[in-house]
Amino acid sequence: YGLIMAPECRARYEMTSFRKGNLLKLKRYLNDIVFDQLPPLTNLLRSLEELSIQGQLTQNEAAPTPIMVELVAEVREALMAEHRNEWESIAQKQLETVFVKESPEELKRLAQMVTLPPMEDTTCG
Repeated sequence: YGLIMAPECRARYEMTSFRKGNLLKLKRYLNDIVFDQLPPLTNLLRSLEELSIQGQLTQNEAAPTPIMVELVAEVREALMAEHRNEWESIAQKQLETVFVKESPEELKRLAQMVTLPPMEDTTCG
């Protein structure tokens, strides 16, 4: 979606005949049911149709330029900044609430939930 719809990506992504063919294969998966679930995909279909109208690319296909992907751990960085000096207390709370051993009554209740009823003797004879 981003390769076709984002102008910044379109400017950097060289459209070759091979890439165009692969992108146009997406059209078969875009239908009314998909559009009801993900309305922005209607714009993708329109862009794919415009791409198919443009005709065949006959230019010499140059060597592919690498696409640089930069991973940014925003969620991790935000958590680390928010709870900078609280990790010991968070770990202690987790030990007390999450990693707690069940009492015998709780174990008995759990066993009753998953216990199968006794099977009757179904052998012939």
